[in-house]
Amino acid sequence: GIDKNAFSKSIEQAAEGAMNENIVYTHLLLFANKNDKIFRYRDPDTREVDAVIVNRKAKTLRLIEVKSKSKIDDKRVFRNEAKHLYDNAVLKNIGIDTSFTITRVVVYSGENREIPHAKGNLKLANIEEFLCRQGDL
Repeated sequence: GIDKNAFSKSIEQAAEGAMNENIVYTHLLLFANKNDKIFRYRDPDTREVDAVIVNRKAKTLRLIEVKSKSKIDDKRVFRNEAKHLYDNAVLKNIGIDTSFTITRVVVYSGENREIPHAKGNLKLANIEEFLCRQGDL
């Protein structure tokens, strides 16, 4: 049979994840710059990014992934949580070239910090602080 506790916990985690993604996305829409285009990215190859903010005038791109976890493993993050944030196919599909300044962020329930990466550091942003800050990333 089905382990009801495990099943219930997985439903809870999925609901929390979807809720956090929607809260962050709505927050971004509310405080967007008038030149920002904000959307969710999904493609046929199952790549997805929870929030994409493109400002073609300022030539900036912000890629945001929302996770319902408090710990991110520095060694595994680029193969897991942030993998699509560094995927060249995603950038190509969005229509971004090397002239854009790219900011990559994982919003989660842990501490604010940065993880170095050759293509640009990954910002880890605490969800509560992220939502309290109306400023730019």
